[in-house]
Amino acid sequence: MLPFLGRAGVERCYRDHLARAENQFELYTLLSFLYVPVVERMSANDRTSLA
Repeated sequence: MLPFLGRAGVERCYRDHLARAENQFELYTLLSFLYVPVVERMSANDRTSLA
């Protein structure tokens, strides 16, 4: 697994982005991963189970 795909890694990547880090590759990979259909379905399932 890519290290920035865990919760702590995502938060670190975002904080680095806010601090003007050059992490376009990580952000692009993360955003691409989040739009994969299976991830979208898993996210939708999590939201409906919490309601």
